[in-house]
Amino acid sequence: MVLAAALASLALGLGAPPMGQGAIKDDCAVIAAVAQERWGFNNSDRPPPPLWLTGYEDREPVCGGPGSRLVFTPLPPERRRHDVRGEQMYLVFARPAYHQGVARVEAYYRRASYAASLPEVCELVRVDGLWRVRECLYKPVS
Repeated sequence: MVLAAALASLALGLGAPPMGQGAIKDDCAVIAAVAQERWGFNNSDRPPPPLWLTGYEDREPVCGGPGSRLVFTPLPPERRRHDVRGEQMYLVFARPAYHQGVARVEAYYRRASYAASLPEVCELVRVDGLWRVRECLYKPVS
């Protein structure tokens, strides 16, 4: 049921915030929470691979400034292809959608050791001022 709601929200584009400073900060916090809690990345011994953000027509936020939960390096445009072969690892995140205190984001972790990874839809809630992952489910492939 939660996955169906997440997919419906993403498909309809419900709750996408305007591109203000607060929205960018929330987007980056949601992305960092998924990368840290779902895949175990941190700023010391397991830094996240390059980040590719989608769904930002006007400008792409830079996530990982001072005080950020995680520091990300943007994936250069010339390397932004879903059919990349070889030992490249990267993260892809769609722009999060927000509705009634819940954030939903589509995320993809391209691992070097796997020929293909499946995208996931993650649902997050704000707890004590931080976004926390409630659950992540693999997105059905049609």
